[in-house]
Amino acid sequence: MRVLASAVASLATAVTGVIVAAVPAHGAAPCLSACTVTFAPGPQATWQVPAGLSDLTAEIAAGSGAANSQDAAGDSAGAGGTIVVDLGTSYNGQTLHLLVGKEGTLTFGGNRDDGPILASGGGGSYLAVPGRFVAVAGGGGGGGHFTNESTRVVTLAGGAGGYASIDPHGAGGENDPDLPAAGSGAVGGTPGGPSSPVAVAGGTGGVATVDAEGRITPGDGGAAASFGNYPTAAGGGGYAGGGGGSARFWGQPPMRTAGAGGGGSGYLAPGLTPLSTRPNHGAGYITVTYSFDPTLVPPVSSVEPGAVTTLKVSGLPAATDFAVTLASGEQLAATATDGAGRAEVDIEAPRAEATYVLQLRVAGEVVDEAPLTVAAVAVPPPADPGAEPSAPPAARPGHLVPIAAPTAELPDTGAASMAALLILGSAATVIGTSMVSRVAARRKRRPANSGAS
Repeated sequence: MRVLASAVASLATAVTGVIVAAVPAHGAAPCLSACTVTFAPGPQATWQVPAGLSDLTAEIAAGSGAANSQDAAGDSAGAGGTIVVDLGTSYNGQTLHLLVGKEGTLTFGGNRDDGPILASGGGGSYLAVPGRFVAVAGGGGGGGHFTNESTRVVTLAGGAGGYASIDPHGAGGENDPDLPAAGSGAVGGTPGGPSSPVAVAGGTGGVATVDAEGRITPGDGGAAASFGNYPTAAGGGGYAGGGGGSARFWGQPPMRTAGAGGGGSGYLAPGLTPLSTRPNHGAGYITVTYSFDPTLVPPVSSVEPGAVTTLKVSGLPAATDFAVTLASGEQLAATATDGAGRAEVDIEAPRAEATYVLQLRVAGEVVDEAPLTVAAVAVPPPADPGAEPSAPPAARPGHLVPIAAPTAELPDTGAASMAALLILGSAATVIGTSMVSRVAARRKRRPANSGAS
């Protein structure tokens, strides 16, 4: 928004010939700058990008995985990824499709409430247009643990999702060095898988897709494994899902590992660059932030008093009521923008010559200003009577030079008569000399007589 200096004059209250009306009362002004819309986990959603935006950013955060049931502090939950990306104006007028990942939970495995408790991975979060993904953040893997029944319980962290750091790939779950059983992280479009060798293997992650209608199929994390009442953890979802944790047993007394899940991968469309990335703990979300740049443009900087001129308005939301006023608030015109957030409106210029401030108002608020100078058209000045006359034409041999008539009457004095006689005498002399020269030339051309007849 441009705001002109207050030094520019506004004579609106002192002029006549202006179309004057009170600015109509309005409700709250629509959001024009740093506007936000946030989407939470749930069914797939859509959002229509306004056509007249000046900028658009999106923050996509995936869900973190669940902490293992043996982890009271919750430190074993794999973090979801978060990516902030500048979308510019490339998506203006398009429909975005959004699917937000949930936070992982602890659930009973099998058919019994006292069965194994599985730590699920966090869901990936997806931003897409029909037929292709724009950005994806990877979900974190569920947490696992290692148990030596006689001595210790050690929690094992789930792998972080893609874009929990600058890395778009999912991280593998934490392994116990004696009995590694964690699922691997997804890399790009390649899902993570289980460790090997194991007693019971976890599942392999899936791959996300979006169809021509914009329907998103998430890339789920690989399933957790269970051996009796001893559960593992699932992988996180994403562009591709992380691998599920596996179960391992060894020795007497038995050592057991419930493998942690791997993180899902992230994705960013070609040509886009992350503004920032960071881990997310908890449920996923997607927040879009956008702004408009309202603009009022006169076609020329100066008009004649009372002239009708067309102003151009752009950079507003579609179907937005607006008014054009002078700085005093006196209204010159009012209408609404079209579907692209643009409009053209005619105003009659004030009749007093001055420089005015035109204001674009939405719901009574000034959102842009532009100067307009009212001035009469300049008339070319008359010829200067004191300018010197042009030089007379040059004389050619044998030709008389015409004598220009005097521009003013000579005073009736003896000096004037004498001057006139001198001029006439000079002219007679020139004429006589010319005639004598012509007679002599003719005699030379006449042939001499040869004798009497």
